[in-house]
Parts: sequence; C-alpha cells; structure tokens
Amino acid sequence: MEIKLAENIRSFRKGRKLTQEQLAAFFDAFPSYDESDIRFVIRLEGASAHDDLGATSMDGIDLVVNQIKNDAFTTLWKFLMEQEEHHE
Repeated sequence: MEIKLAENIRSFRKGRKLTQEQLAAFFDAFPSYDESDIRFVIRLEGASAHDDLGATSMDGIDLVVNQIKNDAFTTLWKFLMEQEEHHE
C-alpha cells in the first residue's frame, strides 16, 4: 500500500490526472479535512475554523430559522415539522 501511495503522490504532484476511483481511494486511505488539500491555498499556522450551528443538522436549521425572525417562514417551518412528525 505504501508503494502505491508514493506512486499516487508523485503522479499527483507531477500534474498527472488520477481517476476518480484512484482519488477516492487515496482520500479514503488518508482523509484530510483541512485546507492543505485545496489548490492555491497557503496554509497559515494557527488558522482554524469552526461552526456553532449545533450538534446536528437539525439543530443548525432550527437556529437559522429562529435567527431569521420572519413570521411567514417560521410558520412554514413549523408546519413542515408537524407534517414530518405525523409522517413517521
């Protein structure tokens, strides 16, 4: 695996295109979720990012709906949530 990985890194650095399957396998073997894999981005030490949307996607949506403060939108959201609860 290490030899294949080294070959893929060399190919990638030399500008050769990897297939989607090869790129996905490479990412799955060594996932990176930071900016180091984004072309033309210079990594700054100490830089970070985070969100405060909540533990789940639904927490984030609820937060945004409450921050919008639009009565029609909030009413629609509550209606959709009630429909979803009755659907289960």
